[in-house]
Amino acid sequence: MGCSASTPKSIPVIPNDKSEPVDEEDKDKSLSYEEDAGNEDPDDFQTIIFEYVFDYPIGKGSSGTVFKIHHSETNEIFAAKVFSKLYLTKRVLGESETSMDKVTREIGIMSKIDHPNCMSLIEIIQDSVTESLIVIMPFAELGPLSSDSWKANQMKETDAKRVFHQIAKGLEYLHSLNIIHRDIKPDNIMVFADGHVAIADYSVSMVLETEYTLLDDSEGTPAFNSPEECGGVPYRGKPADVWSFGMTLYVMIFGKLPFFNEDEEGMFFTQYYLISQKIRECEIDLDCFPLSPSLRDLFEKLIDKNPESRITISDVVQHRWFIED
Repeated sequence: MGCSASTPKSIPVIPNDKSEPVDEEDKDKSLSYEEDAGNEDPDDFQTIIFEYVFDYPIGKGSSGTVFKIHHSETNEIFAAKVFSKLYLTKRVLGESETSMDKVTREIGIMSKIDHPNCMSLIEIIQDSVTESLIVIMPFAELGPLSSDSWKANQMKETDAKRVFHQIAKGLEYLHSLNIIHRDIKPDNIMVFADGHVAIADYSVSMVLETEYTLLDDSEGTPAFNSPEECGGVPYRGKPADVWSFGMTLYVMIFGKLPFFNEDEEGMFFTQYYLISQKIRECEIDLDCFPLSPSLRDLFEKLIDKNPESRITISDVVQHRWFIED
């Protein structure tokens, strides 16, 4: 991991709006924002910081933008998460932490990680010209497992076994370091061209002091929160991660979350109380799509609403569903 300063040729756009994918039209605009200035050299439309050429944005978040970039000499492709320092240092009324505190914690967690199924940290660049903090990571050519958290194209069990065994091993590794992810969901699982997958986005992750440290806050995506998170009482982070793993598997097998219909998309994003009520009180339907007996058994252990009896991620890795043909 390095920490550097640089002089870029042009300043990348760093929007601060809500997370949303970047379409092809936006991609073209991001590469040609200097065109009206009369510059006719396409290379000058790109930002170059040290050896990295910023090609185009591939995603936007609340505090920064993710770009596809490449190395100017080797042409190796990476992803760069670009944060505006001005935005990061602003304090939000009622919050004890700045966004910079949160990003610093995320970088610290990523610096501890060394596992093929967890997104790694390649380099950190602090750019004094653009006042940006840039996190360089591997580039997942196939993007997220699903671009939507709450719905997906259904996976066959054979494909899901290969993918979710990797996710389980990645999460088991994080838990072995007492790191809890807190936001396992389809759009935080990145897929590479060689077939391997990696858990990404550690923006709400944390390192537990002990195995049994209790949490009293709720982070991540509400529809993936565990029943105990929704109950307003202290809870353990690792069983909550396992529940989110189970919800992610459910989305990919059934094509949707268990508690929501497509016409409830607005509720999925806005109505936390109703979401929490459904998670705590509603039964999860495992009969709306045919499952193998071993997958049904795994689901019953993953979506156990009692965190004390819920399966551990190490037992998930060893579950017979992943072994059977």
